[in-house]
Amino acid sequence: IRTVLAELIPSIGRAVGLRACCFARHQPHVWSVANFPQPADRWLPLKSSCLPAMSIEHLLADPLLSRCDPAVLAKLLPNLQRRRLAAGEQLFDIGEAAGHLFLLVSGGLSLSGGGSHAEVIDSGYVGEEAAVGAARYLSQVSATQAAEVIAIPRGALGQLFDHHPELVQQLHWSLTSHFSDTPLEPRPEPAPTPTPNWGELGQ
Repeated sequence: IRTVLAELIPSIGRAVGLRACCFARHQPHVWSVANFPQPADRWLPLKSSCLPAMSIEHLLADPLLSRCDPAVLAKLLPNLQRRRLAAGEQLFDIGEAAGHLFLLVSGGLSLSGGGSHAEVIDSGYVGEEAAVGAARYLSQVSATQAAEVIAIPRGALGQLFDHHPELVQQLHWSLTSHFSDTPLEPRPEPAPTPTPNWGELGQ
């Protein structure tokens, strides 16, 4: 039996590989890495694909992303994932690989950095570690009530930052504010210096 199996396994592997290549050729919109759970994505069940499809309006409703070029956001849509959390369900834990930035769409989240204080979040982002280059999450986040989030994979953030590098600073401030006793606001951009009208000054 072992001899037969040893001879069959390579043939089965080649057959599966051939069928996968044919499937990918005829179904390119299905055969995509974004449509399959990755090893780090322990929380991404197949049922997440049954949620209503996202549109660019979901992203433009966010104050930060609303400043971005809609064409750039449209390219992100195939890579985004939605997840619904039950009250008390954990989104990620301290020390987990920071693979996604999460945008809260509805409900509420509780963020704890390991101390006694827990921050209640009803809008904005969590998991900003993925956006600022940190390898792992620095906090634990769970749902305080039924909630829905949009997960933006770390790999897809690069193309967004290429067009809008200012988002990195904004998300860095957002991450820092989770660990501050006082709310932090990004420093506003300095107003441009007006160009003097030399014609009027000479009169």
